[in-house]
Amino acid sequence: TLDPHSFPTRRSSDLGVVLLLWFPDSPGKARFFTEDEKLHAANDIARQGTGVERSWKWSQVKEAFCDIKTWIFFILGILNTIPSGGLSNFGTLLIKGFGFSAINTQLLTLPSHAVQVVFLIGAGILANKVPNMRLYIMSFSQLPSIIGVVVLHTLASDNRWGRTVGLWLNYTHSASLAVSFSVIGGNVAGFAKKTTVTVLLFVGYCVGNIAAPQFFIDEEAKQGRSEERRVGKECGSSV
Repeated sequence: TLDPHSFPTRRSSDLGVVLLLWFPDSPGKARFFTEDEKLHAANDIARQGTGVERSWKWSQVKEAFCDIKTWIFFILGILNTIPSGGLSNFGTLLIKGFGFSAINTQLLTLPSHAVQVVFLIGAGILANKVPNMRLYIMSFSQLPSIIGVVVLHTLASDNRWGRTVGLWLNYTHSASLAVSFSVIGGNVAGFAKKTTVTVLLFVGYCVGNIAAPQFFIDEEAKQGRSEERRVGKECGSSV
């Protein structure tokens, strides 16, 4: 049998190696661009002032720490990941608690990941095709999650299919964190500052994943819908 903890980690590591080898670190090294496209991308970067220089400047690091937007990204990383961490760790238990068998529980987790993938890809396409939409996408991706929380709290406990659909809707909010990385890439100038802001967003992401399981308390297991309340609080915090 596969270790459920090591298998996803191994897949993530393999994907990381593929991305490292295939993804370019600058437009000029993008093998999938034509020469004209490389020139156009380089001109866009120069016009935006977000260059591709690799020199480390401590003044930019100081500027990043003094910029309020840096800490907004950090808080966003925490609050947006708390719901993700809770759903990743306890989503299966919630579906099983709705009254489904073990095998059906495993099958019913698939649509939640499908919803997540569709919203991630859709958010990426929309952000790429429509100018100045990334912040709106980050906000609107929370709306289905809010609807899902309302569904979980308002439907009767015997309406297991409706509550399952409500749980699936909670997975749309992950698009917000993904788009936030592109917001940094396109709006933060300076290699050192951009790196610092990105690292702090990732640290917030890690802190949120660590904190998420703490919102599910064993003593509340006897209370009928404690898990749903926890998911609701976590998804609300990401707004």
